Amino acid sequence: MNFFTLDRDPTIKQLLISLDTELSGIDSCVDADFATDSKAIFLRHRDNAGMCAYIYTVGQRDNRYGVQLEFPPENGPVLAMETYENIGYNALKDILMVHLDLAEAGVPPN
Repeated sequence: MNFFTLDRDPTIKQLLISLDTELSGIDSCVDADFATDSKAIFLRHRDNAGMCAYIYTVGQRDNRYGVQLEFPPENGPVLAMETYENIGYNALKDILMVHLDLAEAGVPPN
């Protein structure tokens, strides 16, 4: 995927480019069709569409991100969510690795 062609703010494009160099499979998680603010992006787990991450820079300090993690309902229609505000790049990358089951580039997945 060419992240430069996305209709997103340069901060989101740069984030995706950085993640793409460090994580295997991030490009297949990007849901570019999901309507968001230009300063946000929606990512979906490759094998479980209910596992999602909404990443945004709106209302965050410089070089910081907000992320809302969504989990599929296990015992009914209630969607579980976690939200983190003003986190740095490395913390965001670690969260996405776990939530979306992504491996570091060059490392085979478990």
